[in-house]
Amino acid sequence: MTLKGKLAGFATAPGNPGYILLEVTDANGKSEVWAVQGNPLGALMEDGWSPKGPGPLGEELSIITFRLRTGAAATDALSTSTDEKTVATIKRAALLRGTEVTLANGAKKKFG
Repeated sequence: MTLKGKLAGFATAPGNPGYILLEVTDANGKSEVWAVQGNPLGALMEDGWSPKGPGPLGEELSIITFRLRTGAAATDALSTSTDEKTVATIKRAALLRGTEVTLANGAKKKFG
């Protein structure tokens, strides 16, 4: 499944997966934030990522994703330093695993 939306956040913790929060708007104009899990920060940086994430907040992104698991189990693996917005998004089971991110300029980056 490909998600398209606006960057709402980026969270990482040493040794743990990186998360992109993506605000997606449906056909009825309702928006929902999804947490998309990727590789740990070290692996992302080896693939050309900045520690600050894929770009400025509000930037349009497209992410190739697949369902990972339920939110309750996914939060067990989070670092205690993961921000509250990311944790809340995952707890409501809006968690996907990302494989590739397409940036606003069309560049593609490996994410997971």
